[in-house]
Amino acid sequence: MIPNIRLGCTNLYSLLSCYGSPGGGIGMKIYGPYTRKDGRQHIVLYEDGKRKTVSYPKYLLEKKLGRSLLPNETCDHIDGDYTNNCLDNLQLLSRADNIRKHAALQPPELITLTCPICLKSFTKLMKDVRWNKKRTKSGPYCSRSCAGKGGHPNYKPE
Repeated sequence: MIPNIRLGCTNLYSLLSCYGSPGGGIGMKIYGPYTRKDGRQHIVLYEDGKRKTVSYPKYLLEKKLGRSLLPNETCDHIDGDYTNNCLDNLQLLSRADNIRKHAALQPPELITLTCPICLKSFTKLMKDVRWNKKRTKSGPYCSRSCAGKGGHPNYKPE
């Protein structure tokens, strides 16, 4: 039996009976859905001796639409729960719209730092902070003037 079947949801087998045979191939076999470690599901398709792994929600949406998704299209979960694979919860979005949707849902992360030159506390967006992995330079700095002083070889902090 397929997991995540909720009342009012359509599973793979009832979907295939409504929308015809999978992929139209006589020698096609479908295995799954299998659940990955992160909770997402995928299926394995064998056609003409070739193996192909496909996202389970993407496959369900393709069968519902009756066509393959275009390269700039993606399958999105409306409620944000990627384990809820009900057809009512799946929608077709462009990749740009999907990125905008998820960026709006995640608030920007702020980090509080202390400038190594003037010892002033300041906040920056986490995405704007560049960490020096080799630790050969100090930083990050509160301003461009402090960054200039920090990079100068004759500068001695007070």
